[in-house]
Amino acid sequence: MLRRDFLRTGVLFAGGAGAVGGAMRAMARDSSADALSQAFPGLIHSARFPGEWKGKERGHIPVVTLHGLYATVETRHGMSPRHYIVRHTILRPETGTVIAAHTYDPEMDTQARSTFLLPPQCCSETLVATSFCNRHDLWVSAFVVPEASGD
Repeated sequence: MLRRDFLRTGVLFAGGAGAVGGAMRAMARDSSADALSQAFPGLIHSARFPGEWKGKERGHIPVVTLHGLYATVETRHGMSPRHYIVRHTILRPETGTVIAAHTYDPEMDTQARSTFLLPPQCCSETLVATSFCNRHDLWVSAFVVPEASGD
């Protein structure tokens, strides 16, 4: 089974159930993406815990820029039919709830950049951005939506 198929149908996006939910709650408490990468080594990677992909962090970590309630997620990664970013997702870590997601088409998309309008309820929350590479697995980073963003 391809990694992409596993993640699409696997436990990670099953609404935070079981071990994933516990890891997400732990991550929410320590406000970093490291708890997920430690809970699922070899499957989920962060800047601090890249696992087997050490040295690949710069091109795989999702970078989030906030402008009010608009969150732009960018992965500094080339896009070709053989090696590309499959999907960006923004999650609520304590529940695993997907807030926003964008799936890329490597034949059409020239960069892995997506912009989402976050709901006002996200203000003051720590959220998680994910970037999934078809060759180098799932990468995560955490960010906080400032209270002022809801104005």
